[in-house]
Parts: sequence; structure tokens; C-alpha cells
Amino acid sequence: MASSPLAVAGAGERFGTSRLGAGLLIEAPTTLVAPGTYEATITFTAI
Repeated sequence: MASSPLAVAGAGERFGTSRLGAGLLIEAPTTLVAPGTYEATITFTAI
């Protein structure tokens, strides 16, 4: 799956507010690892 922008703004349009939303689908193998409890970290960056 390719990435795509969630929002864009034109040159010089740097002030304002926006409310953005997106769906998140996380796929992880469940048959390749031993049963147990696992942890993961997801990092979101806004620039």
C-alpha cells in the first residue's frame, strides 16, 4: 500500500486550523511467533 498525504496547503497559506482523520489498519503475523504478550510503539509525526 502506498502512502498518501493526509492534508496539503498552498504556498503562503500557513495560518489556520484543520481537523483531520484517518483509518488505521495494522497487520501483523499471528502464526509466526510464539503465543504470549507483545508490545509495540507507533510514532506519528506532524511537521
